Formats: sequence, structure tokens, C-alpha cells
Amino acid sequence: MAEIFLGYHKTHENGGFKGEKFFTNTKIPIGSTLFVVSGNKVKSADKITYYLEGKYKIVSTGENTDDRFKNKKNSYNLKHLISTKTAVNLNNEKNFDSETFHNYFTSNQSAKKITGNQTYLIKLFDDLLNADEKSYDLDLIDDLSSIDSNEADLSETEKLAMKLARIGQGEFRKNTIEAWGGDEKCAVTGLRIPALLNASHIIPWRECRSVEERKSGSNGLLLCVHLDRLFDRFLIGFQRTCKPDVRALVFSPKIKEKSLLLNEIGINNLMILDLTMVKFSAKPQLERNLDKHLDRVLNEE
Repeated sequence: MAEIFLGYHKTHENGGFKGEKFFTNTKIPIGSTLFVVSGNKVKSADKITYYLEGKYKIVSTGENTDDRFKNKKNSYNLKHLISTKTAVNLNNEKNFDSETFHNYFTSNQSAKKITGNQTYLIKLFDDLLNADEKSYDLDLIDDLSSIDSNEADLSETEKLAMKLARIGQGEFRKNTIEAWGGDEKCAVTGLRIPALLNASHIIPWRECRSVEERKSGSNGLLLCVHLDRLFDRFLIGFQRTCKPDVRALVFSPKIKEKSLLLNEIGINNLMILDLTMVKFSAKPQLERNLDKHLDRVLNEE
């Protein structure tokens, strides 16, 4: 069974944690799990705020080319496993004992195996890192439940149609494909495998003002599942370019530091959304919806 370590990163001395390498004098076995916590010390208050950066796997050792860590013997290449949209402020968590944590873990850029009385941190960190997934799933459950409770006048067939629209299927998917010229393919990659494509709402389902908007093809685009997940969470958007029918993919500031990791699975800011095939009648509203979505991608906390 892989060992579980906690790595401590001093943000106030070494800058932000980049999520690709961890430098330390501690020897960590390859294959180990590494939770990374950063500390940021405010000099005026002489207080350290601790942030949970994410969960990683030690995949290999690497050459230490970072000038910040010249005195560290070991450089480890990391595989990202999971992180939240933004680093979690652990000082705000009632189950986090900052004093005990400070005494046990926070020597300079260290890594320690999580054992004994500190094993409670494993569950705490996993719960915090999975919070976004839980929130996402609960939103879906709430939306589907609201159809049954708030749309009593609809027939069961109509309720089913709305539920299918909420998960990007049924009439909404059909309308989206039609609005985009009738070709069932990813609007970004061109992939033509229906099982790997989701019809994604541009304006979120729960924020649509009418049933018609929830089913409208001008409020949707067909995306590969990994792009759909990022788009749905406002982690990527598409901005206008000098070419009227071409939009460029942009990352939310919340995920920009992970762009190199996303590039490993083919997601980068060279990707474009080509609107050439969008029907003339659908394009104006589609453009407005994409602009609203982009505004949230770039500005939402």
C-alpha cells in the first residue's frame, strides 16, 4: 500500500506552489501519495495561514532546476490527483488544529509521513478536496428534484424531457446539434463519438428564465466530456478574436496554474470554437450567451 506524506511549502519565502514538482531534503518513496499544504506568513500579524493545495502522486525524481530550492537534495515529479478550484484556507476549518500542525509539519520545505495522531488529516483533506465534486453532484440532484416539486402541472413525459435537458440529453441535445449545423461532433475538437459528447448549457440550467431557454440550441454546445466538465464549472470559456466566427479558449484564473497539466491531455489555449456552421437564426443569442459565460469565467471568485 502506498505511503501517504504531507509536504509543506512556504509561500511567503518561495512563492506560489506550482503543482508540478516538490523539492525537499526528505526522501519520499516513488508511488507515495503527497498532500501539499502551503503556508503564507503575514509579517505584520506574525501569523501563518495554511492552505491545502491538493493531492498528488510521486511519479519520479527529476533534476532540480529551480533556483528557489538549490539547497534541496530531492526533486520529485508530481502527478495531480485532485484539487479544489482554489486552495482551501485550513485555518477556517474547525477540525484543523493549526498549532499541532505547525509543531509537527512546518519545518522548512519538509515532507513527513502522516502517521499516528495526524492520520485524521487524511480524511479531512480528502473531504475538502472532494467538496467540489459533491457540490456539483448535489446541484444536479437539486435541479432534478425541483422539476418534480415545482412543475406539478407538467405531464410525466414533459418532466422526463426537462430532466433529459438538464443532463444535456434529449430535446436539448437535438436542438443544440441542429443549431450547430446538424453535425454531431465536439464543437472544439471535432470528435464524432456520440458517447463521449455532452450537450452543455451555456447559461446554467437553473438560471434559465424559461423552459424554452433550457431547451434552446442557442444556449448549448456539444463538447467532449472533459471540456464539458471544465466549461460547466466556468473553468474555461471562449473569447472573441479578430475573426468573427472564431473564438479562442481561455482559462479561468482559478485554473490557469494547471494549464501545463491540462496540456498533457490536449487542452490548451490554442484550441478554438468555430462558429462557422452555426445557423444564422441561432448565432446572435449564442454569441450573447458565450459572452456572459466568459465574463463569469474571468471574473468569478
